[in-house]
Amino acid sequence: MNEFSVVCHVLGMLFYRHPQDPLLTPLFTLIQAGKLQQQHWPME
Repeated sequence: MNEFSVVCHVLGMLFYRHPQDPLLTPLFTLIQAGKLQQQHWPME
């Protein structure tokens, strides 16, 4: 999966899934831990 696909997948999950969806739990954990900050984001 290329970097653009990863960005699209993450944003798509945030926009199309209900906030309490269990599939979003790992993503919210990464966001809360600061693991998706700019230096870790795959695109400029």
